[in-house]
Amino acid sequence: PAAHGYSTGSSRHPWRQHAAEVDMSTAGASGISGDSYTVSVADRKYFEENGFVLLKQVVTEQELQTIIEPVYLKFMNGEVHVPGKDLCDMSGAHGRTPAEFSVYNVMLPRIYYPAWQGNVLEQRCKAIADQLRGGDMHIDFDQIFAKRASSADSAFLWHQDAAYWPPLESDTAAANCWLALSNVTKENGCLRYVPGSHLEPQLRRHRPGAIIFESFCLILQ
Repeated sequence: PAAHGYSTGSSRHPWRQHAAEVDMSTAGASGISGDSYTVSVADRKYFEENGFVLLKQVVTEQELQTIIEPVYLKFMNGEVHVPGKDLCDMSGAHGRTPAEFSVYNVMLPRIYYPAWQGNVLEQRCKAIADQLRGGDMHIDFDQIFAKRASSADSAFLWHQDAAYWPPLESDTAAANCWLALSNVTKENGCLRYVPGSHLEPQLRRHRPGAIIFESFCLILQ
């Protein structure tokens, strides 16, 4: 997967794959097709060459307000019970209450809120992953996380997901679909990638450590 760093509150659907500033204006015209999503030839080519692509309006504003955000808020407000380590502060801090988390992380929200399974975002992410990876992709896990503004320990360092995923032995095809629920800019910490780093034959060196926040960050040379 391409090396990257994360940003603000979002919903994430990894379909088993994942910055430098890049002009996305020539990436092509993709768009919604009912409950599915059509990825243009230009966008598929861009993904193959760079390891990422920006797809616009994967959900409509109405879908965001009626399907995505209400459930997101249920998790953020503690209305949905998430046991054990599936609810954590990804900054690595211990002893904090959920209200004090710097990086509020929910693993497997579709498991803890079953009514969300098969929602329109999930269906379109499936369609996108199928087209980008050229096969019948299956969801591996979903995730919600929100980052506290202006918090020093809420920054995600440069990393490659495959450095901490279980080994992908038989089939390495994967794609992450990442939806920002708030506007992201360079100033507030947008998602960044190293274009083409997914084509490197080996993972880059990562720094080991006891703190999850630091244990999978890239070593810059």
